[in-house]
Amino acid sequence: MKDAVSGQYVEKGGDEQANVYLSLQHKDEERGRPFVSAVQSATEAGEAGKKEFVINWAINPNAVQGPGSLIVSAKDADGNHLPLYIEGSKKKSVHFDVTIGGNISVESTTYSTSESTYSETVFIVEFKLACQEKSLRYFSLSLSLSLSQICFLGI
Repeated sequence: MKDAVSGQYVEKGGDEQANVYLSLQHKDEERGRPFVSAVQSATEAGEAGKKEFVINWAINPNAVQGPGSLIVSAKDADGNHLPLYIEGSKKKSVHFDVTIGGNISVESTTYSTSESTYSETVFIVEFKLACQEKSLRYFSLSLSLSLSQICFLGI
């Protein structure tokens, strides 16, 4: 990657933030502006003077499904996002239209103690998520727990 203004090759900065990123961006119809649901930073490979950026990315299971764009951009040490353009063009940024989809299958296994009161019972639920028979990792789940029946015994 070469800076068109300075003619210098771009390298990863000493600051962890100053790097090249691949972002999954979506349109938010309600707010009228885009948002990013997943980001992956690049690593540098190669020797001095011939370094290149490499991004190995598996779609994060928390990425928003539906239409979006994969965008390659740089971030400077101040946190400013800098668009990257296709060589010879100052108007066509590096991005690819994509559709994130697929059904996620969920398997769960439940373990619990058999105590006499709900306040002393412990339970554990183990989840296994997959998409197209490939195991998903690094996902976020939320839990809603309600006690549908609580019995009080009185004398």
